[in-house]
Amino acid sequence: MKKNFRFALVLLFLTLLLPSASLALCIGTGQQMPEFWAYDLEGKKVSINDYRGKVVMLAFWASWCPRCMDELAYLQKNFAGANGDLVVLAVNQETKMLSPQHVEKLKVEVKQMGLTFPIILDKDFDAYKKLCIAALPTSIVIDRDGKVIYAATTYYTDTANSLKETLKSLGISTDQGK
Repeated sequence: MKKNFRFALVLLFLTLLLPSASLALCIGTGQQMPEFWAYDLEGKKVSINDYRGKVVMLAFWASWCPRCMDELAYLQKNFAGANGDLVVLAVNQETKMLSPQHVEKLKVEVKQMGLTFPIILDKDFDAYKKLCIAALPTSIVIDRDGKVIYAATTYYTDTANSLKETLKSLGISTDQGK
């Protein structure tokens, strides 16, 4: 009995401390995307609203996250330069205190990966706070009117497939990677 009680307490403790998948993102499909600000790799401030009228695929990532790197490679192969009006934005959430040296390191990594879509830095964790991002990678697709039509944490083959289907339903060609 004592052993079961201890196990139940540990389980309860872990449940309260660790973010669940349902708490890893506080925006869902059908909701309007809140405005957030970030910076491109050159330090220019950009707003998510700068892309209104286009389909926007947000890929939240960090260089220390292997699944994030897999997702970025998948997005580059399949959607960079997509026919239609898709904008892929890779939103880096590396750390709140990005030094100039770290930004230079990110530029090198992005170039080595051959990424051609915009990389923006969530330096102030504005998006992180507004969207409650607690897991990386996180993917969000916003329609032309600024409404979230897809939101998922983590990246797996089934995520890639559902992402592809979501974009296809918006008339975005997914044949770049063949």
